Amino acid sequence: MAEYFHKCFPILMNEILIGVGNMVVNMVLGRQAEQAIAATAVFRTLEGLVIGFFAGFSNAASVLVGKCVGAGELDTAYERAKRLVYLCAGFIFVVCLALVLAHKPILTAMSLQGESLEIGTGMLIIYCVAAVIRMSNWVQNDTYRSAGDAAFGTILEIAFMYLMVLPCVCLTGLVWKAPFLLIFACCYIDEPIRFVMMHVHLYSGKWVKPVTDIGKAALPAFRAKHARGREKAA
Repeated sequence: MAEYFHKCFPILMNEILIGVGNMVVNMVLGRQAEQAIAATAVFRTLEGLVIGFFAGFSNAASVLVGKCVGAGELDTAYERAKRLVYLCAGFIFVVCLALVLAHKPILTAMSLQGESLEIGTGMLIIYCVAAVIRMSNWVQNDTYRSAGDAAFGTILEIAFMYLMVLPCVCLTGLVWKAPFLLIFACCYIDEPIRFVMMHVHLYSGKWVKPVTDIGKAALPAFRAKHARGREKAA
């Protein structure tokens, strides 16, 4: 039980705090013009489709990596994680590109027109650019969790949400009364920074923290190998 809560507590806190943060973001977006609110409602539906498609992909990737870590095949898990991150990003890019190319009939069919259609189009373009990076961060975090590292990605996500995203969204939306699309873009302002930090962590191999006996037995050799690799790179 102690080991379970040690591994899972960061994940539980992540879901709670990110849920509260997203509620604040939606409160700010809900205080904008009626056309923006209508576009946001339609966008959330499309966003749900992208996330629904990607969630299965990310879960499958984490299972593949976690299985190798548990079996003591740490080098295989490390190489597989790197490939899966780029594979997931590629698939999301294709899905987002399809949405952008077909945005007008989709948004029109969902009753957007005039200014709402323009705002919805802008939101979709911003999201599709951010989604490739955002989903890459997501799959890396899921991979770390499946390998036993529940803290790194979670701490980054919470810290950037409360120290960067929420202040930017609240200032642009409530204080400076910025254009809606700028406020919306601030929702993803942290993703490129976290992508770089998550990538550095990915290539370090420090996220491999097995909980099985066979995995723990293989860990010293894995750590020594990657320590030598970092020394050569330096």
